[in-house]
Amino acid sequence: MRGFFEAEDKKGWYVIWLDKIEPGNIAAEPNLIKVTQGELSRSLGDEYAQQFAAAIKVDVGVKKNDSAIAALKRSLTGATSSQ
Repeated sequence: MRGFFEAEDKKGWYVIWLDKIEPGNIAAEPNLIKVTQGELSRSLGDEYAQQFAAAIKVDVGVKKNDSAIAALKRSLTGATSSQ
């Protein structure tokens, strides 16, 4: 397998050059499956939560009020002037 794949956010390219696949030995790493399942569960859970929140924002019609956010930041940080 050989190919070029664009990196996320167009930050470059990945060059893939694979001549041979050597299967691993899962018996040598008995906890590998459990650890991998846990990592994937957390990642997918976060991804689903982000997608769900984004869908709600679109459905409900959430709008960002930049001036209110800036005022709250100033209030919370004790800043008195606009930044």
